[in-house]
Amino acid sequence: MNLLQGRFLQGTIVLKVKGAYPESFLNACSKHGVRVWGVRWKNEHEITLTIYSKDLRHCRAFRKTTRCKLYVKNKDGFPFVWQQFMNRKPLWFAVLIFCTCIYLLSNMIWSIQIQGLTPELEAQVEKELNKAGISTGRFVFSGSNPNDIQRHLLEEIPDLLWIGVEKKGTSFNLHGVEKTLAEKDIDNHPSNVVAKKQGVIVKMFISEGRPLVGVNDFVRKGDILASGKLTEDSDTFIRAEGDVIAETWYRAEISVPLTKDVHITTGDTKRKYFLKWNDVELPVWGFGKVEPRYKRVETNEKTFKIFSWEVPIKWKATKHYHIEKKEESRSKEEAVQAGVEQAKHDLMDQLPAESKIVGENILHQREESGKVKLILLLKVNENIASIKNVS
Repeated sequence: MNLLQGRFLQGTIVLKVKGAYPESFLNACSKHGVRVWGVRWKNEHEITLTIYSKDLRHCRAFRKTTRCKLYVKNKDGFPFVWQQFMNRKPLWFAVLIFCTCIYLLSNMIWSIQIQGLTPELEAQVEKELNKAGISTGRFVFSGSNPNDIQRHLLEEIPDLLWIGVEKKGTSFNLHGVEKTLAEKDIDNHPSNVVAKKQGVIVKMFISEGRPLVGVNDFVRKGDILASGKLTEDSDTFIRAEGDVIAETWYRAEISVPLTKDVHITTGDTKRKYFLKWNDVELPVWGFGKVEPRYKRVETNEKTFKIFSWEVPIKWKATKHYHIEKKEESRSKEEAVQAGVEQAKHDLMDQLPAESKIVGENILHQREESGKVKLILLLKVNENIASIKNVS
């Protein structure tokens, strides 16, 4: 088996040996260290055998002493493939140059069109595009993602309300919308500022109207916090407006298990590559089914383009990650802390964005059936002001 290793890389030749005594040629090969295999006798004066291409010159050197004639029947292996390739080098070089030119030209930006913007704003967009490497005559390849360009323009140009970036072949088409200052509808209907829930006032700012309560006052739902009536004796009402931050309370019940499932990526991955045409996928590398333990999958598809024509064949790569599930136990204190954080998170999902949890108090806790059950009182600072029109 060792004699046959690397046959393709070294190259092999099938020889036909004709002579009165072909066995003398075999003895000469053995004496000079020429490796021979696949010996077949056609008759007593003719045999075929296989040798490495590098040994051909040795065989020719002692063919006269053995009075045998050699005929090359077949050549196989990398040296001969490479020789054929080199014989056609101008052709392959021209093909390589042609494919390279087509690829480069199809990934070059030929035109950029910007629509829907004023000349001043259009100039700003062109400036930011140049910073991002997008201009006529430049190569784009795969780094110029339209979504990334759109995000960059919206972040860098405050006057843009929206801009759409579309890449069509070798062209970029941008459609923008400029921000316009819309006048705010003014409601002059007389109103009061009332509490939408009970709480203790922490901070208040009344921009219009007469405050009726102060900091540290306890108010209930529906109480008037600021009146649109500027004085007690006046019959004239205005529209009262303002913010009133109060400390409110929420009761929460939550159950937390003393064990938790942890999913760990072990680093063991499997890669598969496909050529995709519509819904048909042809495997290129990574054959066979992926085991169920590789649960997380990342997929990446690349489309090939020649100028504006999109080739219907895509290159698809998938990476499968081995996910290991482990069950970890935690102490009662850790479970309580996790329960408090979960309760806060659930409550903040229900409150306005400007609200803030300022404290928590555990009213009751007990351990039951491998779980810790909690009853919590959460303190929140939130705006309880609402505008109520006066009829």
